[in-house]
Amino acid sequence: MLLGHIDLVDRYTVRGWAADTDRPYGTVEVAVFVDGQVIGLARADQARDDLKDPATLGSGVHGIHYKFDPPLSVLQDHDVVVRFAEGGRLLGQWRVARESEVPPSHPKPVAPAVEMPDALPSSPAPLASGGSGALVGRVLAGHLDECARNGLKGWAASETDPNEVLDVSVFVNDRKIAQVTCDKPREDLAASGLHGDGARGFTYRFDPPLSANGETRVTVVHASTGLPVIKGDVRFVNGKVQRVEAAAALAEDEPRLLAPPSNPRGLFEWLGLYDEQGGLAQLLSRLEFANERPEQIHYAVFGTHPQTLDDVLRWGRYYPRDHLSEMLLSEAFQVGLVPLFLRAFPEKRRLIFVHIPKCAGTDLSFHFRARHASIDRYLTDPAWTSKPDMLRRIARVVAHVRTSDSIFVHGHINLADHIAADVIRPTDRVFTVIRDPVMAAISQINYVLTRFDEDIASGQLRPDTAEWSRALDLGTAPTVVSAAFVKRVTSAALRNEDMIVPNSLCLWLGAGGAQAVVDRLATYDVEVTDVARYNPWLRAAWKIDAQTRWNKSKKFVSLQELPTDDVGHLNSITREDQRLYRSIEGLLTASGKLSLTGDDLRRVVVA
Repeated sequence: MLLGHIDLVDRYTVRGWAADTDRPYGTVEVAVFVDGQVIGLARADQARDDLKDPATLGSGVHGIHYKFDPPLSVLQDHDVVVRFAEGGRLLGQWRVARESEVPPSHPKPVAPAVEMPDALPSSPAPLASGGSGALVGRVLAGHLDECARNGLKGWAASETDPNEVLDVSVFVNDRKIAQVTCDKPREDLAASGLHGDGARGFTYRFDPPLSANGETRVTVVHASTGLPVIKGDVRFVNGKVQRVEAAAALAEDEPRLLAPPSNPRGLFEWLGLYDEQGGLAQLLSRLEFANERPEQIHYAVFGTHPQTLDDVLRWGRYYPRDHLSEMLLSEAFQVGLVPLFLRAFPEKRRLIFVHIPKCAGTDLSFHFRARHASIDRYLTDPAWTSKPDMLRRIARVVAHVRTSDSIFVHGHINLADHIAADVIRPTDRVFTVIRDPVMAAISQINYVLTRFDEDIASGQLRPDTAEWSRALDLGTAPTVVSAAFVKRVTSAALRNEDMIVPNSLCLWLGAGGAQAVVDRLATYDVEVTDVARYNPWLRAAWKIDAQTRWNKSKKFVSLQELPTDDVGHLNSITREDQRLYRSIEGLLTASGKLSLTGDDLRRVVVA
């Protein structure tokens, strides 16, 4: 999970921190924009004692210190934006005012959770009713009396229909784990005379009990409205329970009785209203459900009819709001986001970039993300993007796509996957950048050695380099990256197919031999250039004048330095890639073009 904060921005510097908690001992890069233009990159690798946390932030080497050179002008305002380089997620946005004006104050921090005892105390009597969400003319009341690691209890009732028996839904970390009918006798409710016979209580036992370590959020909501009962949103932090403060109420002019989405287009438009503070629960509470059937809700998310309803009906009484929540937080929705989003906006041209590793893809993606609404593979990977981050990014791209005529698709997605998803249309533009396959393999080895060099200098191997060390059977890491270590890593990496993928160009372009790949590129009109022509092609084809090259590694090894047996092995595992590369490179040279299209490749016979 990507985390960070910008602590200070002025005319001279940017300070803060950024990290990926999935790689606590790794480092990330950030991009700095001034007035909409990227001006530089910074690696978040400065030591910060306040960030030391072995579980999430490692040794705390995540600080950012970027200097403006020259300093920003004192004569005008400047908008400074800092984003994570990989994926483009916003890290911070500041306005640096001209010196005649007072700079804006720091953003107001999010209020921390309110400390509570180990279990919530019981309520001595029924409390005033809470809001009822989008249901007009119906007022619901309820209270979470006790919440501990082994279970919870409370009550829920209707203020407008004393005899109605309600259900509550129990969520753990935003995932529904139970639906409970509120029909337990309660003497206090019966004595109040407000809720029929008073049998409106509920209990639920966690099996197994919630963990005493880490953080767990428990939310109890009215099943019919999606809003928490009073004190019904809590979190356990290392076994101690804290009440989560309710999100700020919607403004009076915000629509609160929205029709539920009926198709994927309507779904994404609705998700464009997502607010990080209110979260998904508040967004769901704004929908006014009537008699929607499970098939309708499934179609709204996936655009298809469900194969079975057994899973969604396992709770008993059907609540479309809970069903919609479950599907939005499902792996199927996140993994399938790219084709879902593209089909939801069929009028937008698709710019589909097939990113082959070590072929200038990170650099290209950076420039295109700044100019087009974009979705990428990381958004679809639960290991890289949490569900709240996924929803936040969807909201951002929906806002962007309204004013963009194109959607940019990037990340390491195989061309075969795009073909299988049937998202490539003749009106779209598909393109890729290739590289001499031998040099691409050398670049990958240099990247691995660069990472070892960084870790050896810091005195500690990060998880990925430690895994490489085990996979390559390197034993104890040396104190310096010596010539012997470089030779050993190079030879071992060349023979590890997880690190140096055989015929990588052919694989990412749909798999098969060189001839099959050329035929496929022609069929789907995939535009191809190479790294040597990359910058002129950007300028001529896309009007992007850049001389950048992101994600470059130190040069530890070159082809000329490889032993004969290593060169022979490298040639053997890139044979089809070399046939493909020679064919395309020869056509580029003979034609004098900066790129080749499907028409150029049609009926080409690979030698």
